[in-house]
Amino acid sequence: MDYNLKIMSIEQENPETKKLIAAKPRDFKFKPGQALLVSINKPGLKDDKRLIAATSLNSDYYLELLFPELKYDRFTENLCKTKAGEEITIFDAAGTLEYKGKGIFIALESGILRFIAMFRQLKQDENL
Repeated sequence: MDYNLKIMSIEQENPETKKLIAAKPRDFKFKPGQALLVSINKPGLKDDKRLIAATSLNSDYYLELLFPELKYDRFTENLCKTKAGEEITIFDAAGTLEYKGKGIFIALESGILRFIAMFRQLKQDENL
């Protein structure tokens, strides 16, 4: 199912990463560690979609997305230019990263962003 979400805020998280907060549909669920397929709900940009790390939890009333600010990528350049009040569309949650118990994980080229929701969930469950 596709969801059009209103952007509540978009801000610089650190020098190379942006944080986007959007209103989350009540029935939308994803697993910590998954990314969401996102498009920008503007003419000429709706067909361009990217996977973006979901870093909020299902228990949150909002959806937090973190993404690298890539200067050479048209999609992220346009996403960085969006403002509060504009819309994005989310499609599917994707990814196979999931917490399976204590141990070591290696994030080779997958980046750390998708692990943030896992750590937050473990902390909420008092299992960190």
